[in-house]
Amino acid sequence: MPITRQKTEITVRTTNPAEKSAVALITRYLDVDILAMRSYGDREGDVTLLISSDVPKTLRALQASGLRCKTNPVVLVGPLARPGLAAPIGSQLVAVGIEVQYSYSSQKQPRQHYLVFRTASDERACRVIEDIPFLRNQATGETRRRHPQPMTELSAHTA
Repeated sequence: MPITRQKTEITVRTTNPAEKSAVALITRYLDVDILAMRSYGDREGDVTLLISSDVPKTLRALQASGLRCKTNPVVLVGPLARPGLAAPIGSQLVAVGIEVQYSYSSQKQPRQHYLVFRTASDERACRVIEDIPFLRNQATGETRRRHPQPMTELSAHTA
């Protein structure tokens, strides 16, 4: 299974605590797998970004509750066995000319980390990320050596 794939991210904007609680409840009790989630506040309220295993079902449930939602294409990387890879991967994408609009990480369970990248070229980003040998080792959750490969291997990759 590839560790990198194009997915649809759901953005939910809330303006009060009850709406924010509704997002948490719906995503927790809806019969879908939430692979990644991030929340932050801005001057217009709170924003929750989420990647669901069933986007249409999740979107219908959120919108039926009166929540404002929109969708965006993103690149999902994972599950990975360790955190801390978003910055070096993002740097690698920029180094080969792919604009990264934003990225975030999310931990689903111990040793099950996901990275999300919104880029200007998702298909190309997937190819570049898939070619990084270190990530293929991380995706299995197994360490093939006693010590992980150094992070400099990421910067040695060219597209």
